[in-house]
Amino acid sequence: MRHKTKPAPVFSGLGEVSAAVGRGIFLLHKGVLATTTHVAYQRLDR
Repeated sequence: MRHKTKPAPVFSGLGEVSAAVGRGIFLLHKGVLATTTHVAYQRLDR
């Protein structure tokens, strides 16, 4: 059995894309959480 040293270009490309999408969703989620908590604290202060 021969093992390929590099994965198929399609799979590596998909991995990069999925990683970028995951990072974007994570950052977006963090931003939404920060905004909602900020607004909630502002409302509590009043």
